[in-house]
Amino acid sequence: MSATAGLLAASALCATEGWLRRRNPYRLESAAFDEGVPIVSHPIRGWTGKRDFVFDYHHRHLGRSNRVTLNALGVHAGPVSEFKRRAVPRILLLGGSEACGWEHPVEATLASSLARQLSEKFGREVEVIDASMRHYGTRQLYHWFDETLAGLRADVVVYGFSDDHRPRNVTIHEPGKPIRLTQPIDWKRSDGAWELREKRPRDPGDWVFLDAEGRVVFRPGRTRHTPRRWLRRNIHAFCAVEENLKRERRAPRSDLIPGSETLTEALLERLSDRVREASARLLVVPHLERRTSNLDLASVCERKRMDHFATSDFASSRDVRRETLYIHPKFRALSRAGIEFYASAIAAGIAQKGLVPVQ
Repeated sequence: MSATAGLLAASALCATEGWLRRRNPYRLESAAFDEGVPIVSHPIRGWTGKRDFVFDYHHRHLGRSNRVTLNALGVHAGPVSEFKRRAVPRILLLGGSEACGWEHPVEATLASSLARQLSEKFGREVEVIDASMRHYGTRQLYHWFDETLAGLRADVVVYGFSDDHRPRNVTIHEPGKPIRLTQPIDWKRSDGAWELREKRPRDPGDWVFLDAEGRVVFRPGRTRHTPRRWLRRNIHAFCAVEENLKRERRAPRSDLIPGSETLTEALLERLSDRVREASARLLVVPHLERRTSNLDLASVCERKRMDHFATSDFASSRDVRRETLYIHPKFRALSRAGIEFYASAIAAGIAQKGLVPVQ
């Protein structure tokens, strides 16, 4: 190759790198958002959102930043009033990463869309309180409801169950996450009593979880400095090519944990009992499943006397293209179309079960 050709090739590579950087400045691993910034430690739930905190969130698959405003609950939503108006039905929306809406303005989150759709469907004002927290599973949502949310006196509690919640219910720390994202795990003993089991990771790469017998398993990990990792941290062109070659989201290792279905079923029953104690109705509306699980959620809800809405059947009846519901195949976050669809599924479930009377 002549010096001129080499210079032209180098110039083309630099121009491509600059163009990719301008289009998405958050593509590199070195530019990843620090998940520990908007959270504080919690003795039971592991972590919770900071109260009344504002920050800019970004993600490589989002390609832009979004201003996130956390309220007094630590949720990306408007102010919450403890005072409940007698004539206005109050819906509490429990959820995890898919529902928390950090990728969208407050007025475009799932809770906001649901409030609008419910008001239009029933011809009356319906209040929706957003209680979705990033990376939460069933056990954390149960404890949050037990400690705080039950006091809001909701008429209906909607649980947006995700197939991510099942492995999270047995995972103390997921490899690759900040150490601050560490939680104790509730284990149901043979005598029916619950106890906390925990172990602190030493490195963000550590994988800590409970096995099928309730024993804490600690698998140490460490950050490996390889040529591929250097390229992912520094070269936009390499990341762009790799992402287009590997479009599907790989299941996390925590999916390989046996026994998570049994524990999740017990946690669902625990949540249902606590919601009933608070004089509310629980409606489980799952997100569209993206991975195989042995947990038959509909059967669990039927056995435990919980209301359940079949989101997959609803999607089939409306000929929904699932690939449009998420921002990116590898990114477990709802797009605008996904928010509108899932809000319509929840509204249909509430109407089907007669949980909100028509004005």
